[in-house]
Amino acid sequence: MIVAGARNKDELELIRKLQMSSLMIVPLILKKKAIGAISFVAAESGRHYTKNDLIMAEEIASRAALAIENSKLYNDAKSTDELQKRLAAVVESSDDAIISKSVEGFITSWNKAAERLYGYTASEAIGKPVSMLMPLEKKDDFPMIMKQLQQGKKVEHYETKRKTKDGRIIDVSITVSPILNMDKKIIGASKVAHDITSRKMAEERQKFLEEVGVSLGATIDYESTLKNVGRLIVPYLADYCRIVVVGENKNIKEITVNHNLPKKLALITALQ
Repeated sequence: MIVAGARNKDELELIRKLQMSSLMIVPLILKKKAIGAISFVAAESGRHYTKNDLIMAEEIASRAALAIENSKLYNDAKSTDELQKRLAAVVESSDDAIISKSVEGFITSWNKAAERLYGYTASEAIGKPVSMLMPLEKKDDFPMIMKQLQQGKKVEHYETKRKTKDGRIIDVSITVSPILNMDKKIIGASKVAHDITSRKMAEERQKFLEEVGVSLGATIDYESTLKNVGRLIVPYLADYCRIVVVGENKNIKEITVNHNLPKKLALITALQ
């Protein structure tokens, strides 16, 4: 199938030298518009991509597009108020459950994804103690997490259990960051929660996505971010990966090319 897509003999020869066995090209979609693409190529490994691999690739592309949007929101913001409003909109539209709480343990913000995960609407949750989400055996989570934040320690990918409005106990992975005032004093905490109840059988894939998420959130420079993503994709999901975006002048801009065999990078460059 890949060989059949060659545009000429020279390109066909390059494809054969690269030993491509399977290919996925996933668009970077932002506001229903394609702004680039990520190529996933299996070669020496002999891997053949499955529907699950495509789902994973689409998730990575979705997060990469969000990283580009976050970068543009930051650079385009004309004032602090405008930036805060735009970032609040990103939080509200996020697929991750994002909750803020005071140092006393009362919920102060609640996005749509939190509503879907826990079952409570924002009006039902805001102002209530965060302990309402914790099973009896997890009541010590909040003071333990706040103590760690006060000590300057990070709380990342902490796997625990939470209780939904209908009484179900779910497995979640949470990352908690401190909320600071102008004097750098902790006045609350922001939590991002992922439901991992149905993904216990795919922990390796989940771990990979979380690593991509950390990479995407590490900088507002989307080019550096996408280069980090490319390094994560190879060799976990592909032997060869190419990421391109559509530039301001509608030209195709290559961001990064990665291959598990560096000696083949020249062949990839020639293929492009």
